[in-house]
Formats: sequence, C-alpha cells, structure tokens
Amino acid sequence: MLQTIAHYRASPRWTTLRERTRRSYEEKLRQLLAWHKAKPVKLATLRLSDALAFLDTYADRPSQREHLRAMLSVLITETILMGRRETNPFARLKFRRTRAKKAVVLWTRDDVAAYQTTAQANGWPGGAIMIRTLWETAARLSDALLWRKDIHWIDAAAGSAIEYETSKVGVYGYAPISAALGAAIRATPGEHLVTDRCGQPYRPVIDDDRVTTDFRWLRRAVIKSGGRHLLLRCLRHSAATDAIDHGMTADQTRALTTHQTEAVLVSTYAKRTRKQARQVQVARGII
Repeated sequence: MLQTIAHYRASPRWTTLRERTRRSYEEKLRQLLAWHKAKPVKLATLRLSDALAFLDTYADRPSQREHLRAMLSVLITETILMGRRETNPFARLKFRRTRAKKAVVLWTRDDVAAYQTTAQANGWPGGAIMIRTLWETAARLSDALLWRKDIHWIDAAAGSAIEYETSKVGVYGYAPISAALGAAIRATPGEHLVTDRCGQPYRPVIDDDRVTTDFRWLRRAVIKSGGRHLLLRCLRHSAATDAIDHGMTADQTRALTTHQTEAVLVSTYAKRTRKQARQVQVARGII
C-alpha cells in the first residue's frame, strides 16, 4: 500500500487535484494507512471480502464506508496502472445512504432581508453579505467563502458582478449583483467578501465549521425577532427556484447556478412550488 500511495502522490492524478479535494483524500488515506499499520495490506492481492471486513469494522456510517471504498478503489486503479493487478473489484461496489436527507425549505425574499438585516444589526456585516450574495448568485457556499474582492468581485461603472471558477467541477461562473450588495461589499473592510463574526475569513479547505456555528447564532437572533427557522444550505436551492418562478428556463438558470446539465439542476435544486403548479393549471385552462 505504501508504494502505491507514493506512486499516486507523484502522479498527475494527485498533483492536479484541487486543494479541497486533496485535503479530503488525505483524511481518507490516513484511515487506510491506519488499517495498513494494524494489518499490512497488499493491494496487488487484496480480496473484496477482506476489504469489506475492514469497512464493516472501521466505518460505522454508510457515507463513511462509501468514501473509504472510493479511496480504496482509486488505489486499486493505481495498482493496475503500475502493472501489479488486472481488475478492480471495488469499482462496482457501492454503499448507499440509509438516512433520508432533510427536506428543503425554500427561502423567500423577505427571509433573505430578515437574515441580512439581523446580521448587520448584530455586528456581522460579513454574514449579511454572505446571505445576500448566496441569494443573488445561487453559488455554492464553499465557493462564496473563498471569494476575494481583488480577484472575484468586479466593481465597474456598468455594475458589480462576481466572477469565479467553481471549486467542485471547475466551471466558469459569472453573476451580476445588485447595486445595494455592491455598495455593502465596497463599504466592508477586508480582502474577503465573506467573513466571520470577528471579521476574519473562513478557511473551508481545512473543514472550517465556524460558518455553521455563526449561522446558528444568526438564526436564533432571527427567530427571536419573529423570523423563520431556515437552513443555510437551502439558499442555493431557493435562488434557483426563484429564477424559474420568474419565468427563466432551466437552461437559462444554469447560466447562474453553473450546473453542467439541466437534468441535475431540475432534479436537485429547482424545487416545484405552488406558484408553478398554479401557472400550469392556468395554462391548461383549469383555473
């Protein structure tokens, strides 16, 4: 295993990985190396039954088992490229999640305003910018946390915009933003668009979970003022649905969300709403 990992780390398959992906892989490799230390593993002759026994013992969640399985499959593929093995029995093996995902509760424009105003009033301008930016750009939180004023923010006479490359799939993203959001970014000190409650940038590439803690603090303040309990992860879903509610097609909305296909956008992010159902019935002449 040690030779295979060394070979993999020296190859373009490793050196071209994005920083966030590489750090995630490093964590999985540490777990596999712990297995190797307890019981030396020869990837060239590793049997599927032995790997399953390891996964059943080491990983207590389906998602964790799947992540380790995927990393193990990568190493087996590397062993094949080194000429030490012919087949990869782990490639077709999948572990599915058994826990249902939380339901998506869509944000409204009033919700966005409530969270933004509360963040600003409670001394967290970076949080106010985060909420408004995610709503206007429909970007992934992991991307927005990395945005810098001198790299990703375009402050031109024709209007402000955010220009970036998505961290997940490397797709180009461009989103014009409102004059109000541009003014807020301009008035907030610091290099990063989004900052924590102390004015410091987040570091998502090292699994920085402070944004979750900060948002929960903000949500409690909003609820105390009569606002709704909402999830930060649903902002992207809500922005995509809002665009379609306002007459945009799935293909047009992809220009904002940076999804590679319409199918992924529609099945995952654009949620069906009562407004859309009503539009269908009006078009059919039912109502």
